[in-house]
Amino acid sequence: MKLIEHFLSIQGEGAYAGRLAIFVRFGGCNLRCAGFGVRLKAPNAKELIGCDTIKAAQCENFDFKDTNFSELKNIIKSHNAPNAIIVLSGGEPLLHQKNTDFKDFLRFLVEQNRQVHFESNGTIEPDF
Repeated sequence: MKLIEHFLSIQGEGAYAGRLAIFVRFGGCNLRCAGFGVRLKAPNAKELIGCDTIKAAQCENFDFKDTNFSELKNIIKSHNAPNAIIVLSGGEPLLHQKNTDFKDFLRFLVEQNRQVHFESNGTIEPDF
């Protein structure tokens, strides 16, 4: 799994707007939404057209490192925000639902009594 970024912020959308949140953005998307019109020059000099998370959606054009369960667990701990909701984002985070490290990460979050939210494009049915 490619980890694009993680950060502590305030959820700005939906029913949980205003809540402290740790955002974990994964790479990969099963859609190419060119209609959004975002343009970005990739390191390989290729011009990409897509959505507002173009680096995440088209991560294969960038040099993001793979991540594993241990790194993800340490990221959550490093933010030192025990009451923050966890927002898994992308691209499309549910592309990784069969990945062992992703499942271990979800299990860890649930065992820590974390509230986990998915920002999804709605095209993949969760099957944990």
